[in-house]
Amino acid sequence: MENIKISVVTPVYKAESCLDTLFTQLTSVLARISPDYEIIMVNDRSPDASWDIIKKIASANPRAKGINLSKNFGQYQAIRAGVRHASGEYVVVMDCDLQDPPEKIADLYEELQKGYDGVFMSRLKRNDSVLRKLTNRVFYMTLNFLTGFKFDPSLSNFSICRRNIINAFLQFREETFFYPMIPLILGFNISKMPIVRDKRLDDEGSGYSLMKLLQLGFDIIISHSSKPLILMTYGGIVITFLCVLSMLLFISLYLRGNILVSGWTSLSILITFSLGIIVTCLGILGTYIAKIYDEVKNRPFYIIRETTFQVKNEDMRF
Repeated sequence: MENIKISVVTPVYKAESCLDTLFTQLTSVLARISPDYEIIMVNDRSPDASWDIIKKIASANPRAKGINLSKNFGQYQAIRAGVRHASGEYVVVMDCDLQDPPEKIADLYEELQKGYDGVFMSRLKRNDSVLRKLTNRVFYMTLNFLTGFKFDPSLSNFSICRRNIINAFLQFREETFFYPMIPLILGFNISKMPIVRDKRLDDEGSGYSLMKLLQLGFDIIISHSSKPLILMTYGGIVITFLCVLSMLLFISLYLRGNILVSGWTSLSILITFSLGIIVTCLGILGTYIAKIYDEVKNRPFYIIRETTFQVKNEDMRF
């Protein structure tokens, strides 16, 4: 198909129960916008029958395209794979679980026509636990502080972007990225629209456990900010200054005869505290070195095992 006007990219994981419904709703909405559209479903090595369903959908409708990754590379790499193979003038990114209502694509498209480069959905309400909400709040406060960005935590992956944003995004070579942050980093003219997300159709809950979210958050902070290294330096200076003051205080007390017997408590506290700071700083420094190591290996972000459409050989790895 040539001259595609709008492409929809959705990463797929454990979604066998909702893919048919998703495709039906998408075709209904997209047909009202333009007859020239495509739907790209990227199977992130889902352990269920998602890929078989994608192949069945694609064989019955030429506007559906399926990409099957060789292993589970993660949601954002699946998005990268789908976006790279999207040929539309406008590209929609959305989740596959129907929490992002497909009918809202028409609203995104209409808002985009006001002159924006991209429009992102802003979640008014999250159906998360108290612990998850608290974790999200702390993470985004930390992210904004360490990166210097004023990122809106309500922004979701559900968005529509013009080709200029997509082309700029594809130039990014970082292994770790956070899709809603890309337009903020690039500096394009972005709008946001409010949305109340629906419940997952399959009721299996998010594919992200709390530990996975914490790991993702830590990776994003390390990838987008060097401020932890700066804070380590400042922290080391402050600790050194306090140690010098403490040393002068103890010397003064000793010379005045106020310290008759050396105490093990103060010594133990000082050693334990110092070791804790040193180990923490080495851990942060080691994390940055590990990230540098991962990046310089220059391995492909994802590997495509098979597709339902013809692609160039060089596009099978990226």
